[in-house]
Amino acid sequence: MYSILIVDDEVMICKGIKSLIEYINIPKITKILTAYNAIEAEKIARNEIPNIIITDIKMPGINGIELIKRLIRNDPDNHCRFIVLSGYDDFHYVKDAFKIGVRDYLLKPASTRELKDVILKVIQEIEEEKERAQIEQVREYNYSKALLENNLNKIFNTPFKDEKTIKKILDDIYIEFPHNYFCIGMFEFIEGDIKASTDVELQQKLNRDYLWTETTGDVILYSFFNYKGNLILLFNFKENRYYEDRLKPLIYEIAQSIFDSNNYKAFISISEPKKGLRGLYFTYQDAMEALRYKILYNPGEIIEYKHTVNRLEKHILSEADTKRFSKNIYEFNMRELSNFIDTTFSEKLLENVSIDSIKESYDTLIYVIDNIMRDCGETPYTPDEDFEKLNSLKDIRIDVKSRINNALNLLKEKWECRTTDDIVRKYIEDNYFKSIRMAEVANMVGMSYNYFSRFFREATGMNFSEYVTHIRMEKAREMLDDPTIKVHEVSRKVGYENPKHFTRVFKSYYGISPKEYQDGYWVKRYTDNREGSINDKKA
Repeated sequence: MYSILIVDDEVMICKGIKSLIEYINIPKITKILTAYNAIEAEKIARNEIPNIIITDIKMPGINGIELIKRLIRNDPDNHCRFIVLSGYDDFHYVKDAFKIGVRDYLLKPASTRELKDVILKVIQEIEEEKERAQIEQVREYNYSKALLENNLNKIFNTPFKDEKTIKKILDDIYIEFPHNYFCIGMFEFIEGDIKASTDVELQQKLNRDYLWTETTGDVILYSFFNYKGNLILLFNFKENRYYEDRLKPLIYEIAQSIFDSNNYKAFISISEPKKGLRGLYFTYQDAMEALRYKILYNPGEIIEYKHTVNRLEKHILSEADTKRFSKNIYEFNMRELSNFIDTTFSEKLLENVSIDSIKESYDTLIYVIDNIMRDCGETPYTPDEDFEKLNSLKDIRIDVKSRINNALNLLKEKWECRTTDDIVRKYIEDNYFKSIRMAEVANMVGMSYNYFSRFFREATGMNFSEYVTHIRMEKAREMLDDPTIKVHEVSRKVGYENPKHFTRVFKSYYGISPKEYQDGYWVKRYTDNREGSINDKKA
């Protein structure tokens, strides 16, 4: 877990950056401190020892560069990482900052995305440095292993255009592959971060039983961890036919050995065989892509890349499905919602569907839920990593239903604090662009159709359809104030699919056509008269 200290003599900027970081909601950031001058910042840094310091460059008295120098002198163990805030005319200061070890800089005013990217980058640097420090502690055993991991990860994540570059990287770690074919087996462990907890133990086992061991001289296995903590088994073998005959059985054997001795479970993927050093990159990417399909497999089963490439790319959810989903949330129809989620993420429906299509459906529903929660005053943040943490379709169903339940609780709390009149008005104002039927709204607030009709007229001075038209016309008039927007676009945005019908309603309401209004003819005269009549109705 990490802490951040923000230093800026402008209080509003300091508080604004703190608010942005809180909004971004990076799980690993547990404390955010602020200081409004360098002296105060020094004191806080000594007492709190923050991991990251974001400081302005230009400050009265001691500026940001001098502050960083002081903190570095007082921090021999290199606890802090520095990010500087600068204006466009401060670049000469930025250059000086980099010379003394600043990790990055932000131009004022920093956007949410820029701030998030920089903080995540620095956190990643901190964690990578921690990892390197841990490796150093077991240097006698692990030095060559760490070097192998670093260089192989570089090869696997960089599509080099020629084999000479790859050969040079391999030479640096004294590896020479004697065979032409390569294949990757990849393990993603379910029980937390196996790399952090059992790295040495597992590597010792693999070294003892498999690592760098020739099996009949024509299959060689290397094992290491990638940046995600996945165990990578790299096979170098003589003939393509070994893929079915030797490699898959060997992966099963290794998996069973690991699971039996450590009580771990993992999802396992295997790439297609590739020939030549340039094939290393593609075989790794294939294994990574295959592993994304873990939600459709059981732990311990091998997910073969060749079985994923022909899956259908298709839209699972229609626009009507999404609208019905949102409507059911607002109507607290949990039975329909539960059935919808069970069907959408069922094994039968997704039997031959691509993982991107499944994720698109998940993202669509989460987006709807998040918008509802924001409407209730919450600020949920749903990073892509959330989907990657789900290990089965059952997990997805539980996750979405849990989020729905949270949204329903928020809606209930929100609506319990408002009168029925408030609820109805807000619902109409939020949904005026849709096809709104009085029967649905009456059902939503638990009233009979006839009673609701009387209640609504007494509360608003208008019947239901008049009020909906009133809201639509007011919204249309606001949009038409923009001379660049087309009438047919406004028509669609306020709920009229037929622009001619919209024009008739608008002219009946205001006395002039939308085009005439937009052109500025008689606007004040007619709108004033119309608003007067509306106020008379309300009175």
